[in-house]
Amino acid sequence: MENPKDFRFTTAPPTPPEPTAQATEIPPAVRHNNRGAALHLEGDLVGARAAYAQALTLDPGNATAHNNLGFLLVQTGDLAAAIGEYRMAISLDPERSNAHANLGTALAAQGDTDGGIECLERAVRLNGNDPNAWETLAKLRLSQGRLEGAEVALNHALELRPKAPLLVNLATVLAGQGRLDEAVRAARAAVEIDSGYARAWSQLGTLLFFRKDIASAGDALRRALALTPEDADARHSLGVVLLTLGETESAGKEMDRTLIVDPAHQGALLDGAILDLAAGRFQRALARLESCLKASPRNARALFHQAMALDQLQRRPEALGILRSLQSAEDAGYAAKATEYLVSRDAK
Repeated sequence: MENPKDFRFTTAPPTPPEPTAQATEIPPAVRHNNRGAALHLEGDLVGARAAYAQALTLDPGNATAHNNLGFLLVQTGDLAAAIGEYRMAISLDPERSNAHANLGTALAAQGDTDGGIECLERAVRLNGNDPNAWETLAKLRLSQGRLEGAEVALNHALELRPKAPLLVNLATVLAGQGRLDEAVRAARAAVEIDSGYARAWSQLGTLLFFRKDIASAGDALRRALALTPEDADARHSLGVVLLTLGETESAGKEMDRTLIVDPAHQGALLDGAILDLAAGRFQRALARLESCLKASPRNARALFHQAMALDQLQRRPEALGILRSLQSAEDAGYAAKATEYLVSRDAK
């Protein structure tokens, strides 16, 4: 979920009307609200808040002013007060879709994801043409693992406003449902819309890797890294691609570069350690595995290779203890590997 200060209006605050001969006929409360909206859009939050307050003093039933003040309060970090303003706007005008959408966003930012989804679903029922509401609804459904619902919301948002980040999210949702070819098409569409969007290239590379199009995966990941060299996940993924291609030296360099960017990167620590083991760098492998296990003590893959490193360093009692504990691990694959290793050692 975005930082509340980054939230956008689901519908922009009203623009002050052009001056006309009848301008004096506009009710004072509406004039103050319009002035507040203009100041708000200019970034003058102090002036906007004062103008909204004046509007509400003159007309406490002005739902627009309550809604706009609520959004301003979100921007200043006062979620509780913002929620109160949104609820007031809705009580005055139950059909105001943007107030429902703004309330849903604020509730989700406060940790009430279910409440946020309920409000946003109400918002899109009232107004199905609000791309921001559909986009936020998709994010919340995705955060709960509701992939089909997220897909529906994303498709609505894309129909209204096609953009690369939405296509990247759609690709994630499609991949999560096992629809890998569709996910690749969505990621390709994202880079076609915005070839400078590094996240789209990174995701395309990852999806192509899972589709076993290894060379194309590497090309896409290199495009991502040309745009954002500090993207540790993309760099680690490129290392995995190179390892799959048998380019172990280059793969090891990418793991090292990943750890320069992010020393705690779990994937790079583990994969780098395995490469170290293969190259006979047992002490460095052990150090990396110990760092990995600090963050994930029950990682069976890390534990198994830790035992390998310890055994190579002649610390065999420790290695055997880890292997015996792995025999009852939840990870059946590494439980079997541990048993096989122990049997092979006993046979020597």
